[in-house]
Amino acid sequence: MRSLIFAASVLLFSVTSAQAGSLPVVKDPVAKTECSDCHMAYPPILLPQASWEKIMGNLSDHFGDDASLDDATVKVLTEYFVKNSNDVVLAKNEKIFAEMKAQKLKEGKRVKYLRPPGILRTAKKWSSKFKPERIQDLPRFKSKHSFSQRCVPVIESVMKRAKIQTMAMCSDCHGLMPTTGASAVVFPYVEALPVAERQAFFSAEELKCLDE
Repeated sequence: MRSLIFAASVLLFSVTSAQAGSLPVVKDPVAKTECSDCHMAYPPILLPQASWEKIMGNLSDHFGDDASLDDATVKVLTEYFVKNSNDVVLAKNEKIFAEMKAQKLKEGKRVKYLRPPGILRTAKKWSSKFKPERIQDLPRFKSKHSFSQRCVPVIESVMKRAKIQTMAMCSDCHGLMPTTGASAVVFPYVEALPVAERQAFFSAEELKCLDE
């Protein structure tokens, strides 16, 4: 939640540094339907294949809840999440990028400043050396949601007032993420308030901490 800007004209709170770091949107109809009842349907690229296989293999105890589905649906979901998982996407696009560079070199072109595909850059940012089951345990998630000791209670107060139970509910803070993948901070609860309440929702101290 860095570089927070209050845009009074549109009454949005956005993270400028995260704008370019948008995530792929979940477009699979089964995943959108079955995985968004309790939380945002998380993009598969956030976790490696082994993590998704473990999660999908134990839906009867899905972080304390029973999220059991019929075998056919589980198969479809598992295939979707595995195919688009972090390490699978990383390996596939690293190969594509290597082939692209090789072709450029063959054509006598320079490749020093050749920019990797966006999906490859995203996969690298969210890659992890271990296989977490929770997105909150990923190094990038932690770095993007770390606050000073002074700001921790301030952020907790913001979350409580904005009706955000946990940081696992990504779309409660990043309202555009499910539809556009944008990681800008847009609080749906705040946006639903009358204009005057929206403008007065955050204190100066809260804005400082959100900007940390």
